[in-house]
Amino acid sequence: MKAYLPTLIFALVCAASPAGGQAASGEVYRDIGNTLMQRGRPADAAKSYAEALRLRPDLHDARRGLGMAYMKMKRHDAAEREFRNLAALRPRDAGAHYYLGVALYARGAHEEALAAYREALRLQPGHAEARLAVVMVLTDLGRSGRAIAALSETPRAGEPAWITLSRRARAAHIAGRHAEAVLFWSQTLESYPGYFVTRGAERLLWNASVAEATPRKPVTAARAP
Repeated sequence: MKAYLPTLIFALVCAASPAGGQAASGEVYRDIGNTLMQRGRPADAAKSYAEALRLRPDLHDARRGLGMAYMKMKRHDAAEREFRNLAALRPRDAGAHYYLGVALYARGAHEEALAAYREALRLQPGHAEARLAVVMVLTDLGRSGRAIAALSETPRAGEPAWITLSRRARAAHIAGRHAEAVLFWSQTLESYPGYFVTRGAERLLWNASVAEATPRKPVTAARAP
């Protein structure tokens, strides 16, 4: 597939370009970037998103896509830059602040990530992923009491089942109720096995299983690939 990628890009540009041989627009390169991301080619997608932004600096979904491509490439500093720019351009966009938090968390800036997640929640109180992310950061920062309190909140109307289950799993694990955590993580994975957060749930399920079997030992195991 990689060998034919330039042909694919050329075909997409030709198909989406206006008639008469006019240059492709920023929207065309954004759409190409989206297609490349779907095909698992984040590096090539990043080039298309960058070209889209060169042509249309105000194309916010291309900037979001560029940040996501950088995240896939583990270029967390670059992803943070794009999401920070997006949040500055769209200060009332809860998603922009959430993804900024994701990038900050990935590079270990937990306090800044927590602030970004909380801003996302201030703008959109029903943002389930941001609410779960706040709990994750609080746990990492050793503020387990606050994390359990946040996890124990009544589910909001419309909250996805996997979010509710994962909150219960985290609360049980933090409180040392590992058998209960195993149950809830298993249900989380059954509820939504394809979502990116639940792939982390597989590791957490493994950790909870280890903790249940040997509760006095530190939980350091990770699920084998």
